Amino acid sequence: MRTQSVLARIFAERWALRVPFNTRLMSVGMDATAAVVTGGKPIPVTDLDWDDPLIVEREKIAAALVLTKELWADATAAGQGFVNTQMRAAIATACDNFLFAKLTDSGTSDETVTTLGGLPDIDDLRGAMLGALNSVHTRAAGNPVWAVSPTAANMLAMVGDEELNPFSGQVAKIPAVITSGFTGSRMGLVDAAAIGGNLDRLEIVSTDEAVVEMATDPTNDTTTPTGSDSVVSLFQTDSVAMKYVVHLGLEPVRDNSAAFITFDEGGS
Repeated sequence: MRTQSVLARIFAERWALRVPFNTRLMSVGMDATAAVVTGGKPIPVTDLDWDDPLIVEREKIAAALVLTKELWADATAAGQGFVNTQMRAAIATACDNFLFAKLTDSGTSDETVTTLGGLPDIDDLRGAMLGALNSVHTRAAGNPVWAVSPTAANMLAMVGDEELNPFSGQVAKIPAVITSGFTGSRMGLVDAAAIGGNLDRLEIVSTDEAVVEMATDPTNDTTTPTGSDSVVSLFQTDSVAMKYVVHLGLEPVRDNSAAFITFDEGGS
């Protein structure tokens, strides 16, 4: 999913801070310190604040798909590839929605770039990008990455500047990922090194014996079960249900972990 999800790319490249789940970590914004120590002098100890520790909880991102046994039994690359492409795209979008929701809550900047004739003003764009870099990339250990919506990527590809074309995999010499986690004309800069988390496993399960509620917003769950008429027996309909579950968790470890840029499409 690294080509479709900023979050997957961050974890695949090991740019983020790998941390254990459900464990008290140092407070957000707290840094360890070091100093030059001459012989016989004491070593300074970092006094960590445990009043408000960072705790990364395990979350699940899941998708389910019901398809015919005829399609699932098709062992060719085309049959399996069709199913995997659909599920990978759904999980990738959900992962980035999860990422952006976490980062937006951590105190971020959001600038607007004017457009003319559907294209961004290049000076305005470079100014907004520099503002995002100055806001996010503040440490030598940072790992910045651009997230670009498809519409914004199309805009950038047409400005005539190869350095700003995300289809090349970079924007201003910084890695870029085109993501469906953004809607409209929008891009963001994320410092992966300012994120603590983990993506530890992917589960893929299939069954042809379950009864499935055919809804994108199912009402039946273990805490508040509610009956539904839109259920389908997989056995009776000769169908197969596929369930994909990604186990992950993340929290920003700094408030300035992301900055966003929106393109004003009202220009003419």
